[in-house]
Amino acid sequence: MPDGGFPVFLAFILFPLVTRFLFRQYSLPAATILSVVIAEMYLPSGEDALFDFPMVPPLGKAQWSAVIIIYFIYQRHWKSLRKIRPLRGLELLPMVLLVGWFGTWKENTEPLIYGLYAYETPDISLTVLPAITLYDIISEWIREIIHLIIPFLIGRAAFQRKSDITAMCTIIVAAGLVYIPIMFLDMRLGPIVHSSVYGYYPHEDISQTIRWGGFRPQGFMLHGLVLARYQLVAFICAVALYNSGLRTIWSLNANMVLRTMMVVVVFGKSMGAIIFLIVLGPLLFFTSIKTQAKTILVTAILVLGYPYVRAFKLLDIDTVVGVVAKYSPQRAQSLGYRFRNENELSSRAREKIWFGWGGYARGHIWDKWLGVNLSTVDGYWVGRFNMTGIFGLVAPFVLMLFPVIRIARNYKKLPNRNDQRFMIAFSVVPLIYAVECIPNAIFTNLPFITAGAAWQVFSNMTNPKIIAAEKHQQQMGPNYYPPPLHPPHPPSLPHPKIPTRGRRS
Repeated sequence: MPDGGFPVFLAFILFPLVTRFLFRQYSLPAATILSVVIAEMYLPSGEDALFDFPMVPPLGKAQWSAVIIIYFIYQRHWKSLRKIRPLRGLELLPMVLLVGWFGTWKENTEPLIYGLYAYETPDISLTVLPAITLYDIISEWIREIIHLIIPFLIGRAAFQRKSDITAMCTIIVAAGLVYIPIMFLDMRLGPIVHSSVYGYYPHEDISQTIRWGGFRPQGFMLHGLVLARYQLVAFICAVALYNSGLRTIWSLNANMVLRTMMVVVVFGKSMGAIIFLIVLGPLLFFTSIKTQAKTILVTAILVLGYPYVRAFKLLDIDTVVGVVAKYSPQRAQSLGYRFRNENELSSRAREKIWFGWGGYARGHIWDKWLGVNLSTVDGYWVGRFNMTGIFGLVAPFVLMLFPVIRIARNYKKLPNRNDQRFMIAFSVVPLIYAVECIPNAIFTNLPFITAGAAWQVFSNMTNPKIIAAEKHQQQMGPNYYPPPLHPPHPPSLPHPKIPTRGRRS
Protein backbone atom coordinates (compact mmCIF):
# COMPACT_ATOMS: atom_id res chain seq x y z
CA MET A 1 0.00 0.00 0.00
CA PRO A 2 1.31 3.53 -0.76
CA ASP A 3 2.52 5.65 2.18
CA GLY A 4 -0.38 8.05 1.60
CA GLY A 5 -2.76 5.60 3.24
CA PHE A 6 -6.14 4.16 2.33
CA PRO A 7 -7.52 7.15 0.29
CA VAL A 8 -4.54 6.96 -2.06
CA PHE A 9 -4.81 3.17 -2.31
CA LEU A 10 -8.55 3.42 -3.03
CA ALA A 11 -8.03 6.02 -5.78
CA PHE A 12 -5.46 3.83 -7.54
CA ILE A 13 -7.63 0.73 -7.23
CA LEU A 14 -10.72 2.50 -8.58
CA PHE A 15 -8.88 3.89 -11.62
CA PRO A 16 -8.86 0.56 -13.57
CA LEU A 17 -12.61 0.27 -12.99
CA VAL A 18 -13.17 3.80 -14.28
CA THR A 19 -10.96 3.08 -17.29
CA ARG A 20 -12.87 -0.12 -18.01
CA PHE A 21 -16.15 1.79 -17.95
CA LEU A 22 -14.76 4.46 -20.32
CA PHE A 23 -13.50 1.86 -22.81
CA ARG A 24 -16.89 0.15 -22.80
CA GLN A 25 -18.89 3.36 -23.28
CA TYR A 26 -16.77 5.51 -25.61
CA SER A 27 -14.67 5.20 -28.73
CA LEU A 28 -10.99 4.33 -28.48
CA PRO A 29 -9.66 7.92 -28.84
CA ALA A 30 -12.17 9.40 -26.38
CA ALA A 31 -11.72 6.64 -23.79
CA THR A 32 -7.93 6.89 -24.00
CA ILE A 33 -7.61 10.64 -23.55
CA LEU A 34 -10.32 10.70 -20.87
CA SER A 35 -8.36 8.08 -18.91
CA VAL A 36 -5.12 10.04 -19.30
CA VAL A 37 -6.72 13.33 -18.23
CA ILE A 38 -8.53 11.81 -15.23
CA ALA A 39 -5.31 10.19 -14.02
CA GLU A 40 -3.26 13.35 -14.38
CA MET A 41 -5.77 15.79 -12.94
CA TYR A 42 -7.43 13.80 -10.14
CA LEU A 43 -5.24 10.93 -8.92
CA PRO A 44 -2.92 11.69 -5.95
CA SER A 45 0.62 12.93 -6.53
CA GLY A 46 3.95 12.86 -4.73
CA GLU A 47 6.21 10.27 -3.15
CA ASP A 48 3.41 9.11 -0.84
CA ALA A 49 1.42 7.97 -3.90
CA LEU A 50 3.80 5.34 -5.27
CA PHE A 51 3.25 1.61 -5.69
CA ASP A 52 6.49 -0.31 -5.15
CA PHE A 53 6.33 -3.79 -6.65
CA PRO A 54 9.24 -6.28 -6.82
CA MET A 55 11.47 -5.93 -9.90
CA VAL A 56 9.45 -2.87 -10.95
CA PRO A 57 10.41 0.74 -10.18
CA PRO A 58 7.92 2.71 -8.06
CA LEU A 59 4.77 3.46 -10.08
CA GLY A 60 3.19 6.89 -9.78
CA LYS A 61 -0.07 7.92 -11.36
CA ALA A 62 1.52 8.50 -14.79
CA GLN A 63 3.10 5.04 -14.92
CA TRP A 64 0.07 3.33 -13.38
CA SER A 65 -2.32 4.90 -15.88
CA ALA A 66 -0.07 4.01 -18.83
CA VAL A 67 -0.04 0.34 -17.88
CA ILE A 68 -3.81 0.24 -17.34
CA ILE A 69 -4.60 2.04 -20.60
CA ILE A 70 -2.33 -0.10 -22.78
CA TYR A 71 -3.91 -3.21 -21.20
CA PHE A 72 -7.45 -2.12 -22.16
CA ILE A 73 -6.31 -1.10 -25.64
CA TYR A 74 -4.87 -4.58 -26.10
CA GLN A 75 -7.96 -6.24 -24.62
CA ARG A 76 -10.70 -4.33 -26.48
CA HIS A 77 -8.95 -2.76 -29.52
CA TRP A 78 -6.15 -5.15 -30.32
CA LYS A 79 -6.71 -4.64 -34.06
CA SER A 80 -5.76 -0.95 -33.72
CA LEU A 81 -2.63 -1.98 -31.85
CA ARG A 82 -1.73 -4.57 -34.48
CA LYS A 83 -2.45 -2.12 -37.29
CA ILE A 84 0.40 0.22 -36.25
CA ARG A 85 2.90 -2.68 -36.18
CA PRO A 86 4.42 -1.97 -32.75
CA LEU A 87 8.18 -1.60 -32.37
CA ARG A 88 8.58 -0.97 -36.08
CA GLY A 89 8.18 2.79 -35.83
CA LEU A 90 9.99 5.50 -33.95
CA GLU A 91 9.57 3.65 -30.63
CA LEU A 92 12.12 1.08 -31.85
CA LEU A 93 14.95 3.50 -31.00
CA PRO A 94 14.42 3.42 -27.21
CA MET A 95 14.25 -0.37 -27.36
CA VAL A 96 17.64 -0.47 -29.08
CA LEU A 97 19.09 2.04 -26.63
CA LEU A 98 18.14 -0.20 -23.69
CA VAL A 99 21.39 -1.99 -24.48
CA GLY A 100 23.17 1.06 -23.03
CA TRP A 101 22.11 0.01 -19.53
CA PHE A 102 24.65 -2.82 -19.76
CA GLY A 103 27.33 -0.12 -20.03
CA THR A 104 25.87 1.60 -16.96
CA TRP A 105 26.03 -1.68 -15.10
CA LYS A 106 29.63 -2.41 -16.06
CA GLU A 107 30.84 1.09 -15.12
CA ASN A 108 29.17 1.18 -11.70
CA THR A 109 30.03 -2.09 -9.98
CA GLU A 110 31.50 -0.41 -6.89
CA PRO A 111 29.54 1.06 -3.92
CA LEU A 112 30.08 4.71 -2.97
CA ILE A 113 30.62 5.66 0.67
CA TYR A 114 30.09 9.14 2.14
CA GLY A 115 30.03 10.50 5.69
CA LEU A 116 33.56 9.89 6.92
CA TYR A 117 32.83 11.74 10.17
CA ALA A 118 30.57 8.83 11.08
CA TYR A 119 33.65 6.95 12.26
CA GLU A 120 34.27 9.68 14.87
CA THR A 121 30.81 11.19 15.59
CA PRO A 122 27.91 8.90 16.49
CA ASP A 123 25.36 11.59 15.47
CA ILE A 124 26.40 11.27 11.82
CA SER A 125 25.34 8.17 9.90
CA LEU A 126 27.41 6.57 7.17
CA THR A 127 25.87 6.86 3.71
CA VAL A 128 26.47 3.90 1.39
CA LEU A 129 25.21 4.07 -2.20
CA PRO A 130 25.00 0.50 -3.50
CA ALA A 131 26.58 -0.73 -6.70
CA ILE A 132 24.47 -1.25 -9.81
CA THR A 133 23.47 -4.89 -10.26
CA LEU A 134 21.68 -6.90 -12.94
CA TYR A 135 18.51 -6.63 -10.84
CA ASP A 136 18.71 -2.83 -11.14
CA ILE A 137 19.25 -3.04 -14.89
CA ILE A 138 16.12 -5.17 -15.38
CA SER A 139 14.17 -2.73 -13.21
CA GLU A 140 15.41 0.21 -15.30
CA TRP A 141 14.40 -1.58 -18.50
CA ILE A 142 10.88 -1.91 -17.17
CA ARG A 143 10.88 1.75 -16.13
CA GLU A 144 12.02 2.86 -19.60
CA ILE A 145 9.33 0.79 -21.30
CA ILE A 146 6.59 2.20 -19.04
CA HIS A 147 7.89 5.78 -19.16
CA LEU A 148 8.76 6.13 -22.86
CA ILE A 149 7.61 3.30 -25.10
CA ILE A 150 4.13 2.50 -23.79
CA PRO A 151 2.87 6.15 -23.87
CA PHE A 152 4.21 6.57 -27.42
CA LEU A 153 2.49 3.33 -28.47
CA ILE A 154 -0.74 4.52 -26.84
CA GLY A 155 -0.57 7.69 -28.92
CA ARG A 156 0.00 5.74 -32.13
CA ALA A 157 -2.65 3.07 -31.50
CA ALA A 158 -5.47 5.26 -30.16
CA PHE A 159 -5.14 8.24 -32.52
CA GLN A 160 -4.84 7.38 -36.22
CA ARG A 161 -7.05 9.97 -37.97
CA LYS A 162 -7.46 13.71 -37.82
CA SER A 163 -10.84 13.28 -36.14
CA ASP A 164 -9.11 11.34 -33.34
CA ILE A 165 -6.77 14.24 -32.60
CA THR A 166 -9.75 16.59 -32.80
CA ALA A 167 -11.43 14.53 -30.08
CA MET A 168 -8.22 14.59 -28.03
CA CYS A 169 -7.92 18.37 -28.23
CA THR A 170 -11.60 18.85 -27.38
CA ILE A 171 -11.37 16.70 -24.24
CA ILE A 172 -8.13 18.37 -23.10
CA VAL A 173 -9.74 21.81 -23.45
CA ALA A 174 -12.94 20.67 -21.71
CA ALA A 175 -10.94 19.22 -18.81
CA GLY A 176 -9.07 22.52 -18.48
CA LEU A 177 -12.34 24.43 -18.30
CA VAL A 178 -13.81 22.03 -15.73
CA TYR A 179 -10.70 22.50 -13.56
CA ILE A 180 -11.21 26.27 -13.22
CA PRO A 181 -13.23 26.07 -9.94
CA ILE A 182 -10.48 23.96 -8.34
CA MET A 183 -7.90 26.53 -9.44
CA PHE A 184 -9.85 29.41 -7.91
CA LEU A 185 -10.29 27.43 -4.70
CA ASP A 186 -6.52 26.98 -4.41
CA MET A 187 -5.88 30.63 -5.28
CA ARG A 188 -8.31 31.80 -2.62
CA LEU A 189 -7.63 29.40 0.27
CA GLY A 190 -4.18 28.05 -0.55
CA PRO A 191 -3.17 24.56 -1.73
CA ILE A 192 -5.79 22.68 0.27
CA VAL A 193 -7.56 20.57 -2.37
CA HIS A 194 -5.06 17.71 -2.46
CA SER A 195 -4.53 17.59 1.31
CA SER A 196 -8.27 17.77 1.97
CA VAL A 197 -9.04 14.76 -0.22
CA TYR A 198 -5.95 12.57 0.24
CA GLY A 199 -4.68 13.76 3.62
CA TYR A 200 -1.21 15.05 2.71
CA TYR A 201 0.52 17.76 0.70
CA PRO A 202 2.31 16.25 -2.33
CA HIS A 203 5.32 18.60 -2.61
CA GLU A 204 8.15 19.01 -0.15
CA ASP A 205 8.18 22.84 -0.23
CA ILE A 206 4.81 24.49 0.26
CA SER A 207 6.38 27.96 0.01
CA GLN A 208 6.64 27.52 -3.76
CA THR A 209 2.88 28.02 -4.00
CA ILE A 210 3.18 31.65 -2.83
CA ARG A 211 3.35 33.88 -5.91
CA TRP A 212 2.39 37.48 -6.72
CA GLY A 213 0.94 38.26 -3.32
CA GLY A 214 -1.27 35.16 -3.28
CA PHE A 215 -1.27 31.42 -3.93
CA ARG A 216 -0.45 29.58 -7.12
CA PRO A 217 -3.13 26.97 -7.94
CA GLN A 218 -2.07 23.36 -7.87
CA GLY A 219 -5.13 21.13 -7.63
CA PHE A 220 -4.30 17.43 -7.45
CA MET A 221 -1.02 17.84 -9.32
CA LEU A 222 2.48 17.65 -7.87
CA HIS A 223 3.33 21.31 -8.43
CA GLY A 224 1.69 24.48 -9.63
CA LEU A 225 4.00 24.51 -12.66
CA VAL A 226 2.52 21.19 -13.79
CA LEU A 227 -0.99 22.65 -13.70
CA ALA A 228 0.10 25.84 -15.49
CA ARG A 229 1.75 23.74 -18.19
CA TYR A 230 -1.40 21.68 -18.67
CA GLN A 231 -3.56 24.80 -19.06
CA LEU A 232 -1.07 26.13 -21.60
CA VAL A 233 -1.38 22.86 -23.54
CA ALA A 234 -5.18 23.19 -23.35
CA PHE A 235 -4.88 26.68 -24.86
CA ILE A 236 -2.71 25.34 -27.72
CA CYS A 237 -5.26 22.58 -28.34
CA ALA A 238 -8.01 25.22 -28.54
CA VAL A 239 -5.92 27.15 -31.07
CA ALA A 240 -5.42 23.97 -33.12
CA LEU A 241 -9.18 23.35 -33.18
CA TYR A 242 -9.82 26.95 -34.20
CA ASN A 243 -7.22 26.75 -36.98
CA SER A 244 -8.84 23.59 -38.31
CA GLY A 245 -12.01 25.57 -39.02
CA LEU A 246 -14.08 24.72 -35.93
CA ARG A 247 -16.01 27.62 -34.42
CA THR A 248 -17.52 25.68 -31.52
CA ILE A 249 -15.50 23.78 -28.92
CA TRP A 250 -17.41 21.54 -26.52
CA SER A 251 -20.64 23.25 -27.67
CA LEU A 252 -19.16 26.63 -26.70
CA ASN A 253 -18.15 29.54 -28.89
CA ALA A 254 -14.52 29.02 -29.90
CA ASN A 255 -13.57 32.69 -29.45
CA MET A 256 -14.94 32.67 -25.92
CA VAL A 257 -13.06 29.45 -25.12
CA LEU A 258 -9.79 30.91 -26.41
CA ARG A 259 -10.14 34.07 -24.34
CA THR A 260 -11.03 32.04 -21.26
CA MET A 261 -8.04 29.75 -21.66
CA MET A 262 -5.72 32.73 -22.05
CA VAL A 263 -6.94 34.12 -18.72
CA VAL A 264 -6.64 30.70 -17.09
CA VAL A 265 -3.00 30.40 -18.20
CA VAL A 266 -2.24 33.77 -16.60
CA PHE A 267 -3.98 32.67 -13.39
CA GLY A 268 -1.59 29.72 -13.27
CA LYS A 269 1.07 32.24 -12.13
CA SER A 270 3.91 30.61 -14.05
CA MET A 271 6.20 33.02 -15.85
CA GLY A 272 7.30 30.31 -18.28
CA ALA A 273 3.72 29.52 -19.31
CA ILE A 274 2.93 33.22 -19.71
CA ILE A 275 5.99 33.72 -21.94
CA PHE A 276 4.86 30.78 -24.07
CA LEU A 277 1.41 32.35 -24.28
CA ILE A 278 2.80 35.72 -25.39
CA VAL A 279 5.02 34.13 -28.05
CA LEU A 280 2.83 31.31 -29.36
CA GLY A 281 -0.48 33.19 -29.46
CA PRO A 282 0.56 35.75 -32.11
CA LEU A 283 2.69 33.15 -33.91
CA LEU A 284 -0.20 30.71 -34.44
CA PHE A 285 -2.86 33.36 -35.09
CA PHE A 286 -1.24 36.10 -37.17
CA THR A 287 1.65 34.57 -39.13
CA SER A 288 1.73 32.45 -42.26
CA ILE A 289 1.98 28.67 -42.17
CA LYS A 290 5.50 28.89 -43.59
CA THR A 291 6.64 31.20 -40.78
CA GLN A 292 5.06 28.93 -38.17
CA ALA A 293 6.74 25.85 -39.63
CA LYS A 294 10.18 27.50 -39.79
CA THR A 295 9.93 28.83 -36.24
CA ILE A 296 8.83 25.47 -34.87
CA LEU A 297 11.53 23.64 -36.84
CA VAL A 298 14.34 25.90 -35.59
CA THR A 299 13.08 25.70 -32.00
CA ALA A 300 12.86 21.90 -32.13
CA ILE A 301 16.42 21.60 -33.46
CA LEU A 302 17.74 23.96 -30.77
CA VAL A 303 15.99 22.02 -28.01
CA LEU A 304 17.23 18.72 -29.44
CA GLY A 305 20.81 20.02 -29.43
CA TYR A 306 20.76 21.89 -26.09
CA PRO A 307 21.47 18.89 -23.81
CA TYR A 308 24.52 17.93 -25.85
CA VAL A 309 25.79 21.50 -26.02
CA ARG A 310 25.57 21.74 -22.24
CA ALA A 311 26.96 18.24 -21.75
CA PHE A 312 30.13 19.12 -23.66
CA LYS A 313 30.43 22.66 -22.13
CA LEU A 314 29.88 24.50 -25.41
CA LEU A 315 27.57 27.21 -23.99
CA ASP A 316 28.59 30.14 -21.77
CA ILE A 317 25.78 30.39 -19.24
CA ASP A 318 27.11 33.57 -17.61
CA THR A 319 26.27 35.50 -20.78
CA VAL A 320 22.70 34.14 -20.76
CA VAL A 321 22.20 35.08 -17.10
CA GLY A 322 23.63 38.55 -17.74
CA VAL A 323 21.16 39.20 -20.55
CA VAL A 324 18.22 38.08 -18.39
CA ALA A 325 19.44 40.24 -15.47
CA LYS A 326 18.98 43.40 -17.55
CA TYR A 327 15.23 42.79 -17.68
CA SER A 328 14.45 40.85 -14.49
CA PRO A 329 17.04 40.49 -11.69
CA GLN A 330 14.77 38.11 -9.78
CA ARG A 331 14.40 35.76 -12.76
CA ALA A 332 18.15 36.02 -13.41
CA GLN A 333 18.83 34.92 -9.83
CA SER A 334 16.52 31.90 -10.21
CA LEU A 335 18.02 31.05 -13.61
CA GLY A 336 21.55 31.36 -12.24
CA TYR A 337 20.70 28.97 -9.40
CA ARG A 338 19.36 26.42 -11.88
CA PHE A 339 22.42 26.77 -14.13
CA ARG A 340 24.76 26.30 -11.17
CA ASN A 341 22.99 23.06 -10.28
CA GLU A 342 23.19 21.97 -13.91
CA ASN A 343 26.93 22.74 -13.97
CA GLU A 344 27.60 20.68 -10.85
CA LEU A 345 25.54 17.69 -11.98
CA SER A 346 26.77 17.76 -15.58
CA SER A 347 30.39 18.02 -14.38
CA ARG A 348 29.79 14.96 -12.24
CA ALA A 349 28.12 13.17 -15.19
CA ARG A 350 31.12 13.85 -17.46
CA GLU A 351 33.18 11.51 -15.29
CA LYS A 352 31.10 8.71 -16.87
CA ILE A 353 29.85 10.58 -19.89
CA TRP A 354 28.65 7.73 -22.09
CA PHE A 355 26.59 5.54 -19.74
CA GLY A 356 26.16 7.62 -16.59
CA TRP A 357 26.11 6.72 -12.89
CA GLY A 358 22.88 4.74 -12.70
CA GLY A 359 20.32 5.01 -9.91
CA TYR A 360 20.46 5.48 -6.13
CA ALA A 361 21.55 9.13 -6.64
CA ARG A 362 25.09 7.91 -7.30
CA GLY A 363 25.75 10.78 -9.69
CA HIS A 364 24.69 13.51 -7.25
CA ILE A 365 27.04 15.77 -5.32
CA TRP A 366 27.49 14.42 -1.78
CA ASP A 367 29.25 15.93 1.21
CA LYS A 368 32.27 13.70 1.68
CA TRP A 369 32.40 14.12 5.45
CA LEU A 370 28.77 14.50 6.50
CA GLY A 371 27.20 12.16 3.94
CA VAL A 372 24.55 14.71 2.89
CA ASN A 373 23.14 15.01 -0.64
CA LEU A 374 23.89 18.56 -1.84
CA SER A 375 22.26 18.31 -5.28
CA THR A 376 18.94 19.72 -6.43
CA VAL A 377 17.77 18.12 -9.68
CA ASP A 378 15.34 20.44 -11.47
CA GLY A 379 15.78 19.77 -15.20
CA TYR A 380 14.73 16.47 -16.72
CA TRP A 381 17.64 16.49 -19.16
CA VAL A 382 20.38 16.92 -16.56
CA GLY A 383 18.89 14.25 -14.29
CA ARG A 384 18.74 11.80 -17.17
CA PHE A 385 22.22 12.72 -18.41
CA ASN A 386 23.57 12.17 -14.91
CA MET A 387 21.86 8.80 -14.67
CA THR A 388 22.21 7.33 -18.18
CA GLY A 389 24.92 9.41 -19.91
CA ILE A 390 24.90 10.50 -23.53
CA PHE A 391 23.66 7.08 -24.64
CA GLY A 392 20.43 7.34 -22.67
CA LEU A 393 19.83 11.04 -23.34
CA VAL A 394 18.83 10.39 -26.95
CA ALA A 395 15.57 8.47 -26.60
CA PRO A 396 13.13 10.87 -24.87
CA PHE A 397 14.06 13.92 -26.93
CA VAL A 398 13.93 11.96 -30.18
CA LEU A 399 10.45 10.63 -29.36
CA MET A 400 9.15 14.10 -28.51
CA LEU A 401 10.86 16.14 -31.23
CA PHE A 402 11.12 13.95 -34.35
CA PRO A 403 7.34 14.11 -34.99
CA VAL A 404 7.55 17.91 -34.59
CA ILE A 405 10.45 18.18 -37.04
CA ARG A 406 8.75 15.87 -39.51
CA ILE A 407 5.52 17.89 -39.53
CA ALA A 408 7.35 21.22 -39.78
CA ARG A 409 9.40 20.00 -42.75
CA ASN A 410 6.66 18.18 -44.68
CA TYR A 411 3.46 20.07 -43.84
CA LYS A 412 2.91 20.84 -47.55
CA LYS A 413 2.08 17.16 -48.13
CA LEU A 414 -1.18 17.62 -46.23
CA PRO A 415 -4.21 17.92 -48.51
CA ASN A 416 -5.59 21.34 -47.55
CA ARG A 417 -4.75 24.53 -45.69
CA ASN A 418 -6.89 23.82 -42.63
CA ASP A 419 -5.16 20.47 -42.11
CA GLN A 420 -1.78 22.17 -42.39
CA ARG A 421 -2.65 24.81 -39.80
CA PHE A 422 -4.18 22.19 -37.51
CA MET A 423 -1.21 19.82 -37.51
CA ILE A 424 1.32 22.67 -37.20
CA ALA A 425 -0.51 23.98 -34.13
CA PHE A 426 -0.89 20.51 -32.60
CA SER A 427 2.83 19.77 -33.06
CA VAL A 428 3.52 22.64 -30.65
CA VAL A 429 2.18 20.49 -27.77
CA PRO A 430 5.08 17.96 -27.65
CA LEU A 431 7.44 20.84 -28.44
CA ILE A 432 6.28 22.69 -25.29
CA TYR A 433 6.95 19.62 -23.18
CA ALA A 434 10.40 19.19 -24.76
CA VAL A 435 11.29 22.80 -23.95
CA GLU A 436 10.01 22.31 -20.39
CA CYS A 437 12.36 19.32 -20.01
CA ILE A 438 15.29 21.74 -19.89
CA PRO A 439 14.40 23.63 -16.65
CA ASN A 440 11.80 21.25 -15.18
CA ALA A 441 10.90 17.57 -14.87
CA ILE A 442 8.19 15.43 -16.51
CA PHE A 443 5.29 14.10 -14.42
CA THR A 444 2.82 13.13 -17.14
CA ASN A 445 2.33 10.82 -20.12
CA LEU A 446 1.04 13.58 -22.40
CA PRO A 447 4.43 14.45 -24.00
CA PHE A 448 4.87 11.01 -25.52
CA ILE A 449 1.18 10.34 -26.15
CA THR A 450 0.78 13.56 -28.14
CA ALA A 451 4.06 12.92 -29.97
CA GLY A 452 2.94 9.40 -30.91
CA ALA A 453 -0.44 10.71 -32.04
CA ALA A 454 1.17 13.44 -34.17
CA TRP A 455 3.54 10.90 -35.75
CA GLN A 456 0.81 8.37 -36.60
CA VAL A 457 -1.85 10.82 -37.80
CA PHE A 458 0.60 12.72 -40.01
CA SER A 459 1.81 9.40 -41.48
CA ASN A 460 -1.76 8.38 -42.30
CA MET A 461 -2.76 11.80 -43.65
CA THR A 462 0.18 11.78 -46.09
CA ASN A 463 -0.09 8.11 -47.10
CA PRO A 464 -1.37 7.97 -50.75
CA LYS A 465 -3.10 4.59 -50.24
CA ILE A 466 -5.01 5.78 -47.17
CA ILE A 467 -5.94 9.07 -48.86
CA ALA A 468 -7.27 7.23 -51.93
CA ALA A 469 -9.27 4.83 -49.73
CA GLU A 470 -10.84 7.71 -47.78
CA LYS A 471 -11.77 9.57 -50.98
CA HIS A 472 -13.38 6.44 -52.37
CA GLN A 473 -15.29 5.96 -49.12
CA GLN A 474 -16.58 9.55 -49.28
CA GLN A 475 -17.67 9.13 -52.90
CA MET A 476 -19.55 5.91 -52.24
CA GLY A 477 -21.31 7.25 -49.11
CA PRO A 478 -21.19 6.43 -45.41
CA ASN A 479 -23.00 3.09 -45.77
CA TYR A 480 -20.53 1.71 -48.30
CA TYR A 481 -18.31 -1.15 -47.28
CA PRO A 482 -15.47 -2.31 -49.52
CA PRO A 483 -15.90 -5.75 -51.04
CA PRO A 484 -13.89 -8.60 -49.56
CA LEU A 485 -10.59 -9.46 -51.16
CA HIS A 486 -11.77 -12.98 -51.97
CA PRO A 487 -15.40 -13.59 -53.07
CA PRO A 488 -17.27 -16.04 -50.89
CA HIS A 489 -17.63 -19.58 -52.08
CA PRO A 490 -20.98 -20.35 -53.78
CA PRO A 491 -23.36 -22.25 -51.56
CA SER A 492 -23.12 -25.97 -51.95
CA LEU A 493 -26.00 -27.65 -53.82
CA PRO A 494 -28.11 -30.13 -51.93
CA HIS A 495 -27.07 -33.70 -52.43
CA PRO A 496 -29.50 -35.48 -54.80
CA LYS A 497 -31.56 -38.18 -53.25
CA ILE A 498 -30.87 -41.61 -54.65
CA PRO A 499 -33.94 -43.84 -54.76
CA THR A 500 -33.55 -47.03 -52.88
CA ARG A 501 -35.09 -50.34 -53.86
CA GLY A 502 -37.34 -52.11 -51.49
CA ARG A 503 -36.35 -55.34 -49.91
CA ARG A 504 -36.88 -58.48 -51.77
CA SER A 505 -39.20 -60.86 -50.10
